[in-house]
Amino acid sequence: MPTAREALLDAARGAAADRPWHTVRMVDVAALAGVSRQTLHNEFGTKDGLAAALLRRAADRYLAGVDRALTAAAPERPAAVALWTLRAARQDALLAALLTGAWERGTPRPARAGGSGGGRPDRTGPAHRTDREDTAVPAPAELLALVRDRMVAASARPEPALRPEPALRPDTALRPDTALRPDTAPRLARRPPGPAATADEQALYADEQALYADEQALYADEQALYYEAVLRLALSLVLVPAPDDGPADEPDRHTLRLVRRAARRWVR
Repeated sequence: MPTAREALLDAARGAAADRPWHTVRMVDVAALAGVSRQTLHNEFGTKDGLAAALLRRAADRYLAGVDRALTAAAPERPAAVALWTLRAARQDALLAALLTGAWERGTPRPARAGGSGGGRPDRTGPAHRTDREDTAVPAPAELLALVRDRMVAASARPEPALRPEPALRPDTALRPDTALRPDTAPRLARRPPGPAATADEQALYADEQALYADEQALYADEQALYYEAVLRLALSLVLVPAPDDGPADEPDRHTLRLVRRAARRWVR
C-alpha cells in the first residue's frame, strides 16, 4: 500500500497530466489522494514543494533505470543507457523536460531562485522549506553528469566470469568490438623495485608511476567524453524524434546507429 507521500505524488502527477499545472489546486490533489489538506501541507509545504518532489521522483526513477541498464555486458552499456533514456523520456514529459530543459507550458517546473515556479511564494517558514535534499531538482547538465559518472564507474567494475544475458536483442546490440580500444587503456603498473634497488632505479620507478597516473587520468577523460557524447545523442532524439514511418522499433534502431557512429571516434 503506498504511503501518503506516494499517494499525493501520484495524485499530483495525474492532475498535471489532465490539465495545466497552474490550474491544479492543492485541495484537489489532497482529495484525489484521499488525505487531508493538512497532510499535504505537512509533506510538501507549498505547491512549489509539491512540484519539486514530483520532479525529483521522476529524476530518481530515471537514475534507477540507468543503474539497471548498466548491468548489461560492458560493450552494450552505452546503447542500453541511450535506449533507456530515449524510451523513458518518450513516456514521461516531466523527465523529458528535466533532461533537456525544454519545459512545455502547463507542466510543473522547478521554482526560480527568489521566486515561484508556478505556485505561490513559500511563506510557511523553515519547517516547510522546499529546498530539502530529497526534493532538490537537478538541472539538465547536472542530471547528465550524474549519468555520465555512473557509466564511468560501471566501466571500472571487473567483468563477471559469466557474462549476463544481453539487455538488447542480438540484432540491435552493439558489436563486441565496440569496447574502448585496448591500446587506449592505461598499462598495468609494474611492481616496485626491491630494497636493493639503486637510486636511479627508484627514480625511474617513480617516473613510471607518475606516467601511469597520467595515463589513467587521460583514459578516464576519454571514457567520460565518449559517454557524454552518447547521452547527448540520445537527448537530441528526445528533442527531435527519429523518423517513425518505418517499423515500430525504427526510432530505437536509429538511436543505435548514431551510437555506433559516435563510437568510431573513441573505439575501434
